[in-house]
Amino acid sequence: VGLRVLAACIAGLYVVGSVGQYEPPALSASDQKAADGGMFAVFKDPKFRLTCAAVACAGFGYILPFAVQAVHAENIGLTSDESATVYTMFGTFSIAGRITAGLVAARCNPLVVWVGAYWAIGGCISLVAAAPNFEVLALGNAMLGLASGPMIALLIPGLRELVGLARIPDALVWIMVVQAASTLPAPTVAG
Repeated sequence: VGLRVLAACIAGLYVVGSVGQYEPPALSASDQKAADGGMFAVFKDPKFRLTCAAVACAGFGYILPFAVQAVHAENIGLTSDESATVYTMFGTFSIAGRITAGLVAARCNPLVVWVGAYWAIGGCISLVAAAPNFEVLALGNAMLGLASGPMIALLIPGLRELVGLARIPDALVWIMVVQAASTLPAPTVAG
């Protein structure tokens, strides 16, 4: 029964997430020509190069709280149950953030929401790092979850605004490569 309920909840989330979505227009002739430039053509755009640099820095910083938060929680006197609750707060609010991001981005430029999420994540990570007690740590994780939603859910709509529809596949590959290269070593560097 539990798996069926979970599947129904996930299906419900997909339905809620699809509300207000619209089908993108077909590729124009100029867009199709832009797609023929090869996988490195996207780097001709200085905004995309800057975005890759920002994603590299953000990816390195984003994963650090998860690597060191348990130690921080122990240092401020949290029990293992309280630490588990803090992590659960992030996960729960991350789902809510993804749904909210879709609804907000349907009404305004998804690239603006996506970039705003990165700024919000920076503030939330600072709050998590400075948290002196359970309440502030839980609040910081809840806010980090909400802010993480747009970063995850609006990557492709944001790239569409940044590089155009035809270059999304190439841009997405490069963003994922940069993100992996910066995120994976973060826990090792954090100790």
